[in-house]
Amino acid sequence: MWGAPSPGAKERVLTTDTEVAWIFELELRPGCRADFATLVPEMVASTRDEAGARAYQLFGNDDGDTVCVYERYADSEAAMNHMVLFGEKFGARFMELVTPVRFTVLGAPSPELVAALAPIGATVHAPVGGFAR
Repeated sequence: MWGAPSPGAKERVLTTDTEVAWIFELELRPGCRADFATLVPEMVASTRDEAGARAYQLFGNDDGDTVCVYERYADSEAAMNHMVLFGEKFGARFMELVTPVRFTVLGAPSPELVAALAPIGATVHAPVGGFAR
C-alpha cells in the first residue's frame, strides 16, 4: 500500500531489512502488580540470552496499572523463537497477570510470524519511511 522507498535511498526503514519489532500494551489484573514485578526480571534475563533479540523493554504508567512491552528482533525467525521460548517458560503465568489491550507489530514479519501473532490480535504496520541508527 505504501510503496517501496525511492530508488537510490541510502537509509533503511529499520536497522536491517529483516527486523521485526512490536509494542504490546497490557493492563495488569487487579492485585497482580507485585507478582508481575517479580516476573519481569525473569523474562528480561531469559530474553537477553536469545539469539536475535535486539531490545526487550517494559514501560509502566504512573498508576502502575498499564504496561507497554517493546521488543525488537533481528528477523522473523528470532521473533518466532522468542515466542516459543516465552510461551514455554512464562506464557501461562504471564497471561494470568495481564489483560492484553493492543499488540502492534512494526516491520515486515514473515507470513508464519503473522499467523502466530494472529490469536493475540496483532495489527501489522509495514515500513513507510524513516531511519534507525
